[in-house]
Amino acid sequence: MRKIIFYVLALLIFISAVLTYYFSFRITGLFVGFGPAQEEFKWWNVSWKYRFKIEVNSSVYERKNWPVEIEINFTDLIPSGNFDENSVRVIEYDENGNILYEVPSQFDKSDDFNPSNAIGELVFLLNGTTQANQKRIYYVYYDTLESGMKERPSYPTNLSYSW
Repeated sequence: MRKIIFYVLALLIFISAVLTYYFSFRITGLFVGFGPAQEEFKWWNVSWKYRFKIEVNSSVYERKNWPVEIEINFTDLIPSGNFDENSVRVIEYDENGNILYEVPSQFDKSDDFNPSNAIGELVFLLNGTTQANQKRIYYVYYDTLESGMKERPSYPTNLSYSW
């Protein structure tokens, strides 16, 4: 009987360790906050009608090329019309509201995605090194099909393969 209890406890500890390891590297959005739009932040492109602000605080750790993953339902953010899944762009700003650059990103549609339930996961990298307790500011731009279909973004991967 003691052997069974020992093996059950060992198995539970092992499963707990595996789950802790797995989720500690997968959960990346805990330090992401949605902030109110600020008018002093320049509009990136007038062809896009909608945007929302994301402030990312690196917390107490330095981050290098850290992934940000945010589940978003664009249906809730659009007053009317159908979400254009090709319209999503992530733009980084400095603290004074100046545009720095477009950040390569992707919008992964959820399994139950449809025009009336435009839900999915937005993924992008905090490229380079983000110092501990540093705040970075992004705006996510998006639009509707009724405003004119946007071209799907294409970003270089800078990956090299060797066999």
